[in-house]
Amino acid sequence: MAEPKIIKETIIQVDHDTLENDDYGSLKFLDRQGNSYKISNKREHLFNVIQNNASVQLFWAKYMDKLYIADAKAVNAEDVPPPQPMPKVEHDDDNYLGAEADKRENKPMLDKRDIPDREKDIHRQVALKAGIEVACHGLITLHQIWAFSEKARKYLDMELTEQELYPPKETKKEG
Repeated sequence: MAEPKIIKETIIQVDHDTLENDDYGSLKFLDRQGNSYKISNKREHLFNVIQNNASVQLFWAKYMDKLYIADAKAVNAEDVPPPQPMPKVEHDDDNYLGAEADKRENKPMLDKRDIPDREKDIHRQVALKAGIEVACHGLITLHQIWAFSEKARKYLDMELTEQELYPPKETKKEG
């Protein structure tokens, strides 16, 4: 078998306690910057090089347009370059696609609890699903689903009591 053609080399520091084997026997681990790596079980001989807190040089090759770790060797911690921050790209005009994203970058995300009437929306969805289920079982017709769902939603929203939801059946008096 031909040796893989190495196209890229990187030096990383393996983060502590991140070594794990997946269901297929491949080794997964993280570096100190949080980047994820995986060595296929076909290269099991490289597993002993990857140790917690170790500095490792990874040699990358390409197979079917995908990069994979073809080889690895341990290196001294002094040889590991310090992590480089991602460069901030400056743009001359605000008409590029990312302009709005840059402006929103520091705004907090919307909390689900801040959505007005969220509980009522959930009740509406649950009630409609219940109406569909009841119709599937033949207890109501398809034309009655919406009315049934609306009544069930009102009950979930506590606008109806159980007695109003299920009114007592009138019995005919003999006599």
